[in-house]
Amino acid sequence: LNNAALAAQTLREAGAARVAVLDVDYHHGNGTQTLFYERADVLTVSIHGDPRTEYPFFLGHADERGAGAGVGSNLNLPLPRGTDYARWRDALNTGLAAIDKFGAQALVVALGVDTYEGDPISGFRLRSDDYFAVGEAIAGAGLPTVFVFEGGKESAVVSYDLNGEARRVHAKGELINDYSVSPDGEYLAFRQNYQAFVTPLLPGTQEVSLSPKGGALPVTKASENGADWIHWSGDGKQLHWSLGPVVYTADRAAMFADA
Repeated sequence: LNNAALAAQTLREAGAARVAVLDVDYHHGNGTQTLFYERADVLTVSIHGDPRTEYPFFLGHADERGAGAGVGSNLNLPLPRGTDYARWRDALNTGLAAIDKFGAQALVVALGVDTYEGDPISGFRLRSDDYFAVGEAIAGAGLPTVFVFEGGKESAVVSYDLNGEARRVHAKGELINDYSVSPDGEYLAFRQNYQAFVTPLLPGTQEVSLSPKGGALPVTKASENGADWIHWSGDGKQLHWSLGPVVYTADRAAMFADA
């Protein structure tokens, strides 16, 4: 589910004739852009790392302006790795000016603070005090505003018995986007930092902390340039993932000698 898109559509249905979505996360809001790309009633603005070097690579370029009725209703403001607050703020001002010109009656902010200079998976250099200024600038737009997040820091693989009880945490990790258990229950694929990894899944009640660097269990990186939508083949012998329009496959036996 896309929280920003749901919020924007809810505002439209509540009576706002025009709604703007401002995505300030480090990574391009490709899902939100795609959902509204041919609509004239929702303006999508994204300030993000340049897709020539940053995930998701295949979307987020400045020449993507919308299509059909939505031409002119999409604004991408890609910035190079290493961008500091002064340059980032110029992009924010450009985005806010576009929102004002669009005549938005409500604003949805897709908030991510991975633009912080110490973030482990991003490349901008905003500092803590800069976020107060960001908030003041957004408030200056004078619009009813909803802030949404699209995910959390730590997630886990959890199971219950058929009665909804006996909760068990099988594995957990920080900055993991999603998990996929192989059909035979022996392996676990997960995405972290927009790459696909695979690790054995232990039987019993032991909880495992996941990391691309491994730990108690071996972890193999399956993807090279990024990964979306990980899933297993029906027999669990292959892991599939997509990157843009391309689907990739890796054999489990090649990743683990005893698979």
